[in-house]
Amino acid sequence: LAQAPKAQHRARPPRQRPAGGTHQTMCALVAVPPAEPVRNPELYLHLSPNIPPERVAVLRELVRQQPLYACIVDSEEGALCVLPHFDIEEVADLERRRCRVIGLPMAERLLRDRNVMSQ
Repeated sequence: LAQAPKAQHRARPPRQRPAGGTHQTMCALVAVPPAEPVRNPELYLHLSPNIPPERVAVLRELVRQQPLYACIVDSEEGALCVLPHFDIEEVADLERRRCRVIGLPMAERLLRDRNVMSQ
């Protein structure tokens, strides 16, 4: 095996200090915007790709109006999986993976009326 050539290092010239032995250090203070508050919504929704685009738009708008209550996530883990209709095979597959499944009308109802959760 051939060895890579060693890198050649050049010595840095000594740092010049101002006459009189004093030097100034400059620093800048940068304003940092406040951290975004942590959101812990009650509903995490994972949308099935089979949901029609116009219904997805409705769900996204409902979620946008109440970001502290619900959010749409990319992962089904820990989320309610929203299906437009209950296909037996799809539901069985999700349940095998221990996913919670709800229908699209129920998801819309949950987003429109928070009291549904308590019923």
